[in-house]
Amino acid sequence: MTFQALSKRADETAILDSVTDYTGNGDLREVTVFLEHNLSEWLRDGEWQSRLIGKEVIGVALADVDDPFAAIEILDRDQAAALFGWAWVHERECME
Repeated sequence: MTFQALSKRADETAILDSVTDYTGNGDLREVTVFLEHNLSEWLRDGEWQSRLIGKEVIGVALADVDDPFAAIEILDRDQAAALFGWAWVHERECME
């Protein structure tokens, strides 16, 4: 998917620090996480009610904010876990 497609599909977008803040590898690209919400819906007194019951990372974008012409790297959930670790992914999906 592209950055624009993820933006349209996501229920929530979080712009985080640079890659190096999480990996220590010197990569200064900005991390943007795209999340999809899982809702529980039910009918009550003739009106639909919903409650957020979970989040899932659907994509992560790595962008060089200093170079607008640089390609944006898009990672899926598994690729993000390979780069940052599963604990990082689970932290993004955590319900507070």
